[in-house]
Amino acid sequence: MTLREAGTTVQFTIDGAKGDLASLPERRSYTLIFDDVSKVQTLMVKVDGRTKTIHPVYQNGKTIIQIENLRCSAKVEVVMTGVIVRENRDKTQMVTELLSKYQMDTIPKRALFGSFLKNIYKPFPVRDDAMYGPVKEILQMK
Repeated sequence: MTLREAGTTVQFTIDGAKGDLASLPERRSYTLIFDDVSKVQTLMVKVDGRTKTIHPVYQNGKTIIQIENLRCSAKVEVVMTGVIVRENRDKTQMVTELLSKYQMDTIPKRALFGSFLKNIYKPFPVRDDAMYGPVKEILQMK
């Protein structure tokens, strides 16, 4: 498998199996999940040099491509152009959403986290591992 990126073009290739194929299944299918590709302008899929019509599924900022019923020796080429990369949401918004799910009465929660949410670069007010780990992960994202 190889992956090449150039600007907004991504090319992914799966070379077909070679050699003694006796122990491999005759047919195979692939589910390709491009985790940070939220949309593409054009998609071209070739199986052994022949273009195959595939409709990607866009779900949760991911592009999912299903290619079915291929010979195990088939070479698969996927070219995506006009790739739109998923971007991280605003950190304050993500921390606010995370803290809103924290099981605690509203008034104490607001008192505890209110000043932190006004400036998320202050030290986190609680060292509860259940919350501290996820909040720290969000804050360290680039």
